[in-house]
Amino acid sequence: MGFHVWLVCKTLAVLDDVSSIVVLKHGKGLNKQLPHKTIYILNWDSNLDTQNNLFDRCTVRNCIITKDRHYFGEDYSNFDALLFTESFLGSNYKPQKGSKALRIFASPSPPHNKITCDKHYDNFFNLTFTYRLNSDIVWKYFVVRNFTRNIIAPNLAPVWDVNPNSVNINIKSIIQRKMRPVAYMECDSNYDSWKKTYLTKLENNLSQYFLKIDTYHCSGCRYGNCKNMLRSDYYFYIIFEDYFAEDYVTKKLLYAYDNYVVPIIYGGANYSRFLPPHSYIDAYETNPNDIAAEIQRSLNSYADYEKYFKWRNIYTIENYQPFCDLCDVLNRRKSRITPAKKDFREWWNGKGGIKLCSLQQFNNGTPESDLKLAS
Repeated sequence: MGFHVWLVCKTLAVLDDVSSIVVLKHGKGLNKQLPHKTIYILNWDSNLDTQNNLFDRCTVRNCIITKDRHYFGEDYSNFDALLFTESFLGSNYKPQKGSKALRIFASPSPPHNKITCDKHYDNFFNLTFTYRLNSDIVWKYFVVRNFTRNIIAPNLAPVWDVNPNSVNINIKSIIQRKMRPVAYMECDSNYDSWKKTYLTKLENNLSQYFLKIDTYHCSGCRYGNCKNMLRSDYYFYIIFEDYFAEDYVTKKLLYAYDNYVVPIIYGGANYSRFLPPHSYIDAYETNPNDIAAEIQRSLNSYADYEKYFKWRNIYTIENYQPFCDLCDVLNRRKSRITPAKKDFREWWNGKGGIKLCSLQQFNNGTPESDLKLAS
């Protein structure tokens, strides 16, 4: 069946005058749109949330992504790309390396503390599509644009401009009304102890200025609206990243920026690669005593606090759809041979992970699931 479907598709593609085709599947007729030059992506992971409307707002949007492995019968070679996530690593079912489809490793978040030791994955993936900035395609949660709409960040080495001018009157009217120092919102029922330890340490330093952290649960904000509360009341807003890892910065920051409150962000990234200078406080790199002093200074001096918003004179921070970049790259690479990555395991695990793989072999095969990434 798969061969016959493939043959019909290829024959009609040569004629180049067909916009749709009926594909038989399990005895049913299904209309499959096959516009000229459409790029087909198979999402191998059923848990990765992908839909065709991912590409609706992209500049290049001739991509179709599906989880249906039988979309073209049994022949995966009819897809232009196969998308695999971390859950695939260690799988017993692996497509053959000889397929013409590009094999792409996708990960919106860091490894889940397990290493990948199977040598099969070296020379398997053609492209990487992850949160890491040294990926072939970077999974961007948001972007910083200048006013010519060029993307400045995220970038391994962004070039930032500084604008000394005052903020506009609309922003002034928002930030001049604020009265309360800092808020924290706990939306996760699994409240990590290290977060509580950090908040206690910061609050102890704030107490010398007779200040405190206002802590809320997501459903318990004053006025019944957390966004309005942050925008109208608070100078600073504390954010903890879900993972403490290099290059991992999620769209949690947008909640602060969209509501004109300065984020105090605790994570493992180099934030100068992601955010305009003096638009945030890096809680990992800044001593809690210095953060408390800065909060006090901002409450006492409007001019000091206004500096946190001058970046808005020249930049915008916007939500972003990373699959637009995926579609764009697949269009540009469609007719080019992309060699597989020889050192994928070392790239994904880090050199410490490779050492653990060697230890596994020495110990006669410790189960891969029992090996943890080196911190």
